[in-house]
Amino acid sequence: AINLTNQLKPDLVVLTGDFIWHELDAIYGLTPLLAGLNPRFGIHAVLGNHDHWLDAEVIASEMIKVGINVMRNETRSISSGGDSFQLIGVDDGWSGKPDLMRSLGEVDGRTPGILLWHEPDLADQVPQDGRVALQLSGHTHGGQVRLPGKGALILPYLGIKYDCGLYRFERMYLYTNRGIGIISIPFRFNCRPEVTSFILSGT
Repeated sequence: AINLTNQLKPDLVVLTGDFIWHELDAIYGLTPLLAGLNPRFGIHAVLGNHDHWLDAEVIASEMIKVGINVMRNETRSISSGGDSFQLIGVDDGWSGKPDLMRSLGEVDGRTPGILLWHEPDLADQVPQDGRVALQLSGHTHGGQVRLPGKGALILPYLGIKYDCGLYRFERMYLYTNRGIGIISIPFRFNCRPEVTSFILSGT
């Protein structure tokens, strides 16, 4: 996945949480791999519920050590070629301490906002006032097992309504990434792992 991402030559890489599942020590092997990502404007991440259930502080600290910007209720301005957007990172909505309003308070509304929030169903809480143009989420793994004509067999809390792919709201889009890992059931069916490339337009 890292090699594939680097082949895309991204300007920016975002990671939307749940970096490890049930062994905290796995973070020490993961972060050197993530450090191999090489976007022009850095790697930005938010934490997921599993990160909080293990040890959010340790996971965030190890990621920061390798240059990953872990965003917990904050906003950063990203600029390139005269265009810019606000990158908004909110702490996990299930087990963290999310503060969406505080984060959005830093968004001026004159430039588009891209929101990183682990659980996709929390999109229903995002104000449709134009400050957020796109929300990027993970959490669901797309269900891992999807039956034709039926969809996912099992989905997690806060990942039921918007389980994978692109959704359109009144004034924003939501994209739920299927991720690259697994949990509980050690396989996928009709639900391939995913690295998603977005091309943002200033027009």
